[in-house]
Amino acid sequence: MSMDLRVGFIGGGAMAEAIVAGIVQGTVSPSDIYVSDHKEARCQQLAEQYGIHASVGADSFVGDVDVLFLAVKPQVADKAIAEVKDKVGSKTLILSIVAGLTLDVLEASFAEQPVVRIMPNTPLSVGAGMSAFACGTRAGRAE
Repeated sequence: MSMDLRVGFIGGGAMAEAIVAGIVQGTVSPSDIYVSDHKEARCQQLAEQYGIHASVGADSFVGDVDVLFLAVKPQVADKAIAEVKDKVGSKTLILSIVAGLTLDVLEASFAEQPVVRIMPNTPLSVGAGMSAFACGTRAGRAE
């Protein structure tokens, strides 16, 4: 059963890949998945392996996704957020898997969007993972 969602990722590392690998198995169509990473070779590898869109830079998709994962290293989170926060749609759900990035910081950065902080594990890649999550004040039951 495929969901009608456009999903974007800022960061294309191991955890983002684990999530992509899990959701392309029937939850989200590969044609509706977008990944931005700072390494062109990584983008090519993800695009070829999963049939998704991958590019250096998120300008081509960040304003059009329903869900945006922040999946970068903690030390570059501020820069990544600054690059996308004013381009994200007001109804886009922001999901952060950035270690140590608090809900307060996320809600201050994304003033209109619902935010959820998630700590997933790599078995998500085969549909057998689990995640702890915490919702921000604008994230309701649907999110």
